[in-house]
Amino acid sequence: MHQSLLLIIAGVIGSTITFSLQKAGLNAILSSAIIGLIAGLLSQYTSHSAFAAAMFCGSFVGMSSVNLMPLAAIAFAGGLSGLIFYYSQGILKGFGGKLGTIAFISVGVISIFLIFSKKYVVKLSKLFNR
Repeated sequence: MHQSLLLIIAGVIGSTITFSLQKAGLNAILSSAIIGLIAGLLSQYTSHSAFAAAMFCGSFVGMSSVNLMPLAAIAFAGGLSGLIFYYSQGILKGFGGKLGTIAFISVGVISIFLIFSKKYVVKLSKLFNR
């Protein structure tokens, strides 16, 4: 399987499981830590350490408030984080905060998309309901 697709899947897995654990009652930090532990263990038994890092990055996406975004939006943001992670693998090596920055950008992009798409849908519905 192509590495970019694997990293997108890893982001979706990390984000949706973290978000779901939050919805089940765990706090965001513990939810992300569980995914980080699982990803770390997976990296010991596979040759894809980037998969584990992308999954952990996705867990940062999943730390978003359960009251602000639906699960589908978190899944899209997680996939976007995996894609950004893929294209930024050679950038900022050795610097702290890369995964959090990727998660922030991913959630921000999806949030902006949701805000503008809702406004557009409302305008269209008003236009056609005249």
